[in-house]
Amino acid sequence: MNPTKGTVAYERHLAWGRAKRARVKAETPEVLTSRRKLVYANTRAVSIAAAAAWQRANPDKTRVARRKWKQSNRAAITAATALRRARLLQATPPWLTEEHLAAIRAVYAEAKALGPDYQVDHIHPLRGKRSCGLHVPWNLQIMKKHRNQKKSNKLRVI
Repeated sequence: MNPTKGTVAYERHLAWGRAKRARVKAETPEVLTSRRKLVYANTRAVSIAAAAAWQRANPDKTRVARRKWKQSNRAAITAATALRRARLLQATPPWLTEEHLAAIRAVYAEAKALGPDYQVDHIHPLRGKRSCGLHVPWNLQIMKKHRNQKKSNKLRVI
């Protein structure tokens, strides 16, 4: 409850706020960073849920922010894309025939034809915790985008 404007309590409240801001401003960046990390560690689940709720409530702002991040972090995106491409190449066995490769392309084409809400998923993830799957036609399935993202790199199908 904030005090009423113009009262002594209100002036004390303002002085307290100014003093707190001065104390925080006087702290070194390292202290502030460590404090923020500690607060985040203690409230991580709540922070993630709040961020997800905000993103769902503000899809346009989220889209703009992501586009801006991508434009200013092109090197990171290029590196991640190259890493994924290399991982796919390492997970694609050399004994695959041309028919197998055609089947893989067909699965991706089918997912694209279904629309942007669908993605190709590896049933056995390429980077699983317990095992790693191969980039072969019988390890691919088409899933709704949100289900695939929820599944992440787990073996179980949701």
